[in-house]
Amino acid sequence: MDASLLFSLLALVVTFLVAAYLEKKQGITLESRLWWLAALAAVVGRVVFVWQFWPQYQTDWLSLLNIRDGGFNWQAALLVLVVGLGVLGWRQPASRTGLALSVGAGALSFGIAFALLMGLKPATSVQLPTVVLRNLQHEPVALTQFKGKPVVLNLWASWCPPCRREMPVMQAAQQQHDEVHFVFANQAETSDVIQHYLQTENLQLDHVLLDTHTELAQWVQSRGLPTTLFIDAEGNMQSYRMGELSAASLASHLQALQSSQSEIAH
Repeated sequence: MDASLLFSLLALVVTFLVAAYLEKKQGITLESRLWWLAALAAVVGRVVFVWQFWPQYQTDWLSLLNIRDGGFNWQAALLVLVVGLGVLGWRQPASRTGLALSVGAGALSFGIAFALLMGLKPATSVQLPTVVLRNLQHEPVALTQFKGKPVVLNLWASWCPPCRREMPVMQAAQQQHDEVHFVFANQAETSDVIQHYLQTENLQLDHVLLDTHTELAQWVQSRGLPTTLFIDAEGNMQSYRMGELSAASLASHLQALQSSQSEIAH
C-alpha cells in the first residue's frame, strides 16, 4: 500500500476515535458527519485521479477499485475536506471545538508517521551511483551510461508477487516511452532463474541487470521490493515508489518526472 494512503487511513482512525469520544462527552453530532465528509473527499480524490489517467484504467476496469496503487488526487481531496470542515463549523458553531480537536489529532498522527518514514525512505539527494552491474550475458554495465535520458530504475525479484504483477505494466510502459530508460535491477538472483521467469511469463524487457550483492538496495536504503526510482537525465532521483505500481500510478510518476525534466531544460 502507498505510504501516503496508509498514513491517511491512520489519521482517519485517530480522527474518528477522538470524534466519538467528544461526541459522547459533549453530546454533539460529530463522528457521522466526519465519516461522510471523509468518504466524499476520498471519492472525489479518486475520481479526479481516474479522470486524469483514464486511458490507463480503460484497459483494466477492476483496477479502478485497487486503491492500494496510491491513485488519488490529494489536492482535490484536501480541498473537499477544507471546504467541508468550513461549512460544518459555520452551520454548527457548537461543534467547532470538537472538529478542531478531532482533525488536529488526526493531522498530528499523520505528521508523526510521516516523520518516522523519513528515517526509512530512500536517499533522494544523491546522484545515480557509479555502480557496475552485469546483464544476463554477464557483460558489465555501468549505470552511469543511462544518463542523458530520464531513468526508471526498478529493483525487483522473481519470487516477489507484487514485482511479478507490475512487470507487464513496466513492459508496456517501456514500449511506449522511448524517451525514458527503463532499467530492471534484479536483486540477488541468478541469470538462469531470471531468464526462466522472463520466458515463462513471455516478458521482453530491455536492460535487465544482475544486482548480485544488492548494492542498489543498500544505496537507496530500500526496505522492501519492489522499489522503483524515478531519476532525471542528470542522474538526480526525483521520486520513488516502494510497492507495486499500477499503469495509472506509473503514468503519474512518469508525468511528474517529465515535468521536472522540462523545468530543468528551461
